[in-house]
Amino acid sequence: MGGDRYGSGAPPRTGRRRDPGGKPDGPRGDAGGSGGGRRLPGFRARRLRDRLPGRRERRIVPADVGGEVAVDRYPVWAEVDLDAIAHNCQEIRKLIGPRREILLVVKADGYGLGAIAVAHEAARSGVERLAVATLDEAVELREAGVDLPILMFNPPMAGEAERVARYEIEPSIIHVASAAEYAEACRKRGVVGRYQVEIDTGMGRWGIFARDAVRFLAELSGIDGIELAGVYTHFPATSKDQIGFSLDQVRAFDRLIATLRAEGIRPPLVHAANSACLCWGLEPTFLDAVRPGILLYGFIDPARVPAGVSIRSAIALRSRVVQARKCEGGETISYGLTYRVPRPTTIATVPVGYGHGYNRRLSNGGEVIVRGKRVPIVGQITMDAFMVDCEKVPDVEAGDEVVLIGRMGEEEISVAELADRTERLAYEVTLAIGRRVPRVYTRSQRPLWARTMLGSRSFDG
Repeated sequence: MGGDRYGSGAPPRTGRRRDPGGKPDGPRGDAGGSGGGRRLPGFRARRLRDRLPGRRERRIVPADVGGEVAVDRYPVWAEVDLDAIAHNCQEIRKLIGPRREILLVVKADGYGLGAIAVAHEAARSGVERLAVATLDEAVELREAGVDLPILMFNPPMAGEAERVARYEIEPSIIHVASAAEYAEACRKRGVVGRYQVEIDTGMGRWGIFARDAVRFLAELSGIDGIELAGVYTHFPATSKDQIGFSLDQVRAFDRLIATLRAEGIRPPLVHAANSACLCWGLEPTFLDAVRPGILLYGFIDPARVPAGVSIRSAIALRSRVVQARKCEGGETISYGLTYRVPRPTTIATVPVGYGHGYNRRLSNGGEVIVRGKRVPIVGQITMDAFMVDCEKVPDVEAGDEVVLIGRMGEEEISVAELADRTERLAYEVTLAIGRRVPRVYTRSQRPLWARTMLGSRSFDG
């Protein structure tokens, strides 16, 4: 077995190195005046054994190790392709150019893929910054040894300031009172905390209206113990016919940034673009950094990917046939008596159900891939299983692999297809995949480690 398993203490530091002058090596060190990709020299993740007294230390993210994983030990598993994440990072870099930063959104457990593994892979691939929604999400990354700057989108709640300061998170500040609480926590620790401010140019969720921003930021600048790290906005447009609204937003945002600078307030980092802006090629929104999520994970409809950019899906969902039976015709399948076998065929049972996050809307209408062919789901999807009509593959056997998301042979079922079939967002498809489903991390199509309900394990057992 080769390599450090991260179990000997904090995971190895990943991402871009810094020269003695404090700038990252490589061409992006002077990107947009943002101080790009800077590390957190004061932060060290605690050893897991310090957090779990009396328990054996768990490996959070094993390094690349030898051995083979017996994926057939799992009735269902989600494969997370680390190569696809690295590839998509580089493709987005090609799209935005070398002088802008990537601020990767890893909220909601990395959209269901596993935030810790995704964050480490992104850091290895040159991503400069991360964003999460909640404080607990940020703390999870810090305690796993992730030391990139982390923006917390959700405004901090009362009582969270001490942990925000301790774990060196960049909170989104929308109240002077929360800024003061954060500053006090930073002063007690003897550090200068960094924060960002969201400007509401049309999202209508939270943030500071542009008309109030100069006064608000000026007031925050007078609070000792904290400093401005960035200013950003967010776009609500979801379809191409709404591009005009996004362009109006970015023009208003640009005017505000110019006003701030004229008033002596110079945000080190200015960002706005999300995956939609990247797909639409809205370069005026790219600014100092871009915030990809769904595009980097490869869940997006291929028709929306910009020309000249190659995006690969980072997830597959697989299972195995648990039983295959010959039916003569007339047999009923599953709850509600919604399906009766119309002819002699083979019905196979797949041990995946809505208890794993597989959508019941696929009952009597969805498809999976068995032996390289699409076969229909028949009857209602139950909590733990569903059935398929294998007329096209009558020799199907127990143990045969079943693809619910991903490719087998010439057939592929994408996240976008499932989203369309179930009238859901692509995000909802992957976020629904529950903790019952192990995440199996692969590189070069080779399994490396799995995250299961019982913890993380390398594939040599």
